[in-house]
Amino acid sequence: MIHLDSNAAIGVNYKDAIINHIDLAYNLYIDNTADDRLNSYLHNGQVTPADFRTHILRIENIPFESLLKIADSFFKSKTLLSEWFSNEFI
Repeated sequence: MIHLDSNAAIGVNYKDAIINHIDLAYNLYIDNTADDRLNSYLHNGQVTPADFRTHILRIENIPFESLLKIADSFFKSKTLLSEWFSNEFI
């Protein structure tokens, strides 16, 4: 999981936005918790918490553009990464 937050206004060019903090974590959901998490969405409120969570990395106050290099290092699928970037930022 990549989690981040920013105070940048909606519509600001990603090259001009600053990430307040970004953290990388593994979230593990077991049995019913896994089903509950698959059926919950952040836009509906709080999601189901993980049974186990291990934080790998936390970085504060970095350019949003740095997210692309971090995501490229963290995720295996370069196709999905490219599609995500094209859909969200161009």
